[in-house]
Amino acid sequence: MPKSGKPTSAKRPRAKSRATKSADSRRRSTHIVPRFLSLEEMIEALQAGHRADLFVGGFVEHHSSTMVLIRGNLQSIRVPLSWFDDPRVGPHDWEQFGLIDYGNTICLGDYEVAADAILEDFGDLPDRRAKHG
Repeated sequence: MPKSGKPTSAKRPRAKSRATKSADSRRRSTHIVPRFLSLEEMIEALQAGHRADLFVGGFVEHHSSTMVLIRGNLQSIRVPLSWFDDPRVGPHDWEQFGLIDYGNTICLGDYEVAADAILEDFGDLPDRRAKHG
């Protein structure tokens, strides 16, 4: 018995099983990391008259294979990751997801997509509304 008078356990802590380690790594790999514009760009985007056409934040949701983008009007849209497939570019590094150019551009490392292109397919651009309605 140690000096404290409390009995100590002779058992050693169990090492994590392979299944537990695998589950832990899956949780880490599917962890959602939201990204936002810089503070300066965020302020300007939120004050813009066309803020609904800009993205101020978002994240990649691996388990549903979608990207969730938050527009300057604070509404969100979901874009299937398959929409970004481009055989000329190769696979994307989803961990490099970011927003640049005051919300006008989504980037995945060196690959960039204009917000207008995404909104043309998944949003309701004012120009599109005027043309069609």
